[in-house]
Order: sequence, then C-alpha cells, then structure tokens
Amino acid sequence: RQPYNWDEAMSWIEKMNTEHYAGYSDWRVPTIEEYQAIFDENGKVLAYDQKKNFLVGISEVFEMGGGYGFWSSEEMGVKSARYFFFVGGYSKTDLKTYNNPTISVRLVRD
Repeated sequence: RQPYNWDEAMSWIEKMNTEHYAGYSDWRVPTIEEYQAIFDENGKVLAYDQKKNFLVGISEVFEMGGGYGFWSSEEMGVKSARYFFFVGGYSKTDLKTYNNPTISVRLVRD
C-alpha cells in the first residue's frame, strides 16, 4: 500500500480495522525496532518497480511488489515521523507530509 503521507498511512489502519480486513480488527503499523528485526541484508525481494540493482532486504515470505521503505508508527514531535528503508537497513525521520512512491506501509496485528 502506497500512502501519500504518514497521516494517510495511519488512517489506513482505521479503515482496515473498521472493515475487519482478513477477519481481524487489531491491525497496526510496526515500530522501527520491528522492521529492524525482519531486515535481511541478503534480501532478494524486488520492490514495485522490479529494479534488480536495488534488492529489498525483507524476508522472502513477503510478497514482491512493496516499496523500498515503510512508514513506522513512531512520531518525532508534532510534524515528523520515522520510516525504515529496506535497501540498506536504516531508519530515517521526515516530515509527515513527505510523499515518495518508494515509501509504503505494511500492517501487522497485535
């Protein structure tokens, strides 16, 4: 899922929980620590654009086609939030209004 910004990523949780996506209503956005736990420096997953020079370091159990980075649930002050970049395995803080097609969101369940 490619949201336009952090706020849209957070509102998507509400939508999925309201719709009981896959039969559940306890969806949430992961933390940076959770993303770090699944980072695979030898990852072979291709992102949405299928660029073989930029392998995404995420487990092969995930579907192909996601982004390079994923918004986290972590806010940094009022205007910024963090995301994790799976090409290189690092986190970054940016404005919540940041819009980049390489940044997606994945949901997990409690």
